Amino acid sequence: MSKEIVTEKEGVSFTSHISYLISHPFLLWIVKAIATGLFLSYIPYRFFRRTFWTGAGLVGTLWGLFLMPYVPQNTLPFIRFWVLSLLGAIVVSGLAEKALGNPDDSRIVIDETVGFWTAMAFLPRHWPVLLLAFVLFRFFDVMKVPGLRFLEKMPLGFGIVLDDVAAGVVANLIIRLGLGVGGWKLV
Repeated sequence: MSKEIVTEKEGVSFTSHISYLISHPFLLWIVKAIATGLFLSYIPYRFFRRTFWTGAGLVGTLWGLFLMPYVPQNTLPFIRFWVLSLLGAIVVSGLAEKALGNPDDSRIVIDETVGFWTAMAFLPRHWPVLLLAFVLFRFFDVMKVPGLRFLEKMPLGFGIVLDDVAAGVVANLIIRLGLGVGGWKLV
């Protein structure tokens, strides 16, 4: 069941714009490249697609870790970067979902990249913290945050991305509690 968002002009819908965008081979290739981590998520997907664990989400999280040195550390630049990344991931995921023909296709990994950046938001960038954020984010991404499963059901790219952002928020809060209240010495 497709939910159409009709614009001011009668007969022009959001899904018709999506169909137009993904009908061009080069634009389709760009969308798939961005959504799939330069097609690296196709590697584990090819071997594990018939199992519960495809390994593709791990690829997206590794992209997030690999790109961390390029993510701004100061508050305002990070917020700008994160919001643009979130919006971009939602759009790209929605387009890639249509292009790949599967709802929340496991080859779409840009959501894990943004989810990992959420897990690392405003935390020290030391290896123990990066590793803990990586492990906690993957755990909550795979196990799904209790009470937030409804996020997956959201339309377009929102459902693909927001459940991973929720996993990142939970991982981030646990690390903050551990560093602040728990007295963890990770830095």
